[in-house]
Amino acid sequence: MNGPTASYHDVRAGTAPIAIDFNSQSDSLVVTFGGMAEAREMPIFEFFASASQLDIHKIFVRDLRRTWYHRGLPGIGENIDEVAAYLDRVIQQQKFKHLTFIGSSTGGYAAILFGCLLNVNTVVAFVPKTFLHPWKRLLCLDVKPWARLWTLLWSKDTQREYFDLRRVLESRATTTKFHVHFSADGGADVVHAEHLRGCANVFLHPHPKGGHKLVKKLRDSGELNEILVASVPHLVR
Repeated sequence: MNGPTASYHDVRAGTAPIAIDFNSQSDSLVVTFGGMAEAREMPIFEFFASASQLDIHKIFVRDLRRTWYHRGLPGIGENIDEVAAYLDRVIQQQKFKHLTFIGSSTGGYAAILFGCLLNVNTVVAFVPKTFLHPWKRLLCLDVKPWARLWTLLWSKDTQREYFDLRRVLESRATTTKFHVHFSADGGADVVHAEHLRGCANVFLHPHPKGGHKLVKKLRDSGELNEILVASVPHLVR
């Protein structure tokens, strides 16, 4: 499926699941994945402001169906594999030399998963969810999205082989480098990050404070921009 895209300048007002900006002289691409929005809010294109400051090609993705991307994206694909195939086609048409996938929380889960499936160069995930099994999340008191988990479990499009990112990473030969940022005071986020410890090419980056709002803390301190710039070699700024 080729699916619709939103223009870069209309993303704040539009309702498209993907926005593409290929107006750069760079040979690199950053793809950002949005997290889970509150029930009454439209999921946003995360890292929009931060990425907009970089002279680089960009794709912004958001999960309008709020099911950890398992029910796909409207007009793009109906499950994880179809969305991955769409992104792969878009990326291959441009022949980029470096691919960076970025996300936070649910978006971090998506960045790691799609980054592994497409074997991109670098993934930067902030406080990512690394497993979706309800019983395992209950054990670490990660129960806030409980109602949405039932929607995920009952969906015909759900691909359970992608519920555990450790198993995904261990089952695939990939050269991707995964950088996982989390806060030491993050409770369940620490469990999710540590779940990937020991996986090939996974680098854990603990931060003293920030909780699940680590991205906001890093943005306020200026560290977020430094992390994003470091994830893209030879960045034109």
